[in-house]
Amino acid sequence: IFYNLLIFLFLYYCVFAHINHIIILLLLCIAWNYALYLIILLLQSLILCLLLYCILSCIFYIILFYSFYFTSCYLSYY
Repeated sequence: IFYNLLIFLFLYYCVFAHINHIIILLLLCIAWNYALYLIILLLQSLILCLLLYCILSCIFYIILFYSFYFTSCYLSYY
């Protein structure tokens, strides 16, 4: 009976340890995925900001260039 109990405890310990390991691995996996998701979100927002900045600067430079061009034309006309 004692021997059977020992085997049962050993098996229970092994299974329980494995379950704990599996749970820890799952938690790590979830945490890693969440971290990756956050990093991707941050990168997306950063890329969006950069794109927005580029577009706005391009528009600004185009406006600046055209205004300069038109003023020079206007001045040369008169």
